[in-house]
Amino acid sequence: MNPLARGESVKSKNYLAASTLLILTTLSALAQTAEPPNHVVADKMEIPLYLPIAAMAEVSAEVTLRLQVNTNGGDVVSVSVISAHADCGRWPDCNPQAGSGRESGFVQMATEAAKVSKFSCSLCGGPTFGHIVTYQFQYPPVPKRACTPRPKETIPSPPPSTVDSSDHVTVRPTHWPCVAT
Repeated sequence: MNPLARGESVKSKNYLAASTLLILTTLSALAQTAEPPNHVVADKMEIPLYLPIAAMAEVSAEVTLRLQVNTNGGDVVSVSVISAHADCGRWPDCNPQAGSGRESGFVQMATEAAKVSKFSCSLCGGPTFGHIVTYQFQYPPVPKRACTPRPKETIPSPPPSTVDSSDHVTVRPTHWPCVAT
């Protein structure tokens, strides 16, 4: 075999070995820093109502709560707000940086829903365990013909609210604000 070709072969084997070692080291580091899986299960997750005035103004919000849950029975014993923010939608004179309290109604609705929800945790010890839940109040785009006068039976409804996981709920209005219920 040509010595030059043999040198190229050794270089490619060294390159392959170094690349493999780098990939394995990276994967090992990722596995060590990844958070453990969440063992909390939502036994009963209450979905809050969408505030009618927020629906009329097409305001969306996101509220993240920290819950303390009784290990025996799964009752929520305390709720604290981690974060809450709302967009402006069609809110008049809105300044999204002002923190004018648009999110307070959403916080109240999310807190009330969290307090009547129930959770369990298979690997949690002690009398209580902590759990974080995000309620995403999402105002979907109104279809073009949803607010035109026609028989009520043909008006499309907004997408339904959903419990996406034990730590995320998507809340949507039950009807378009331009349609009387």
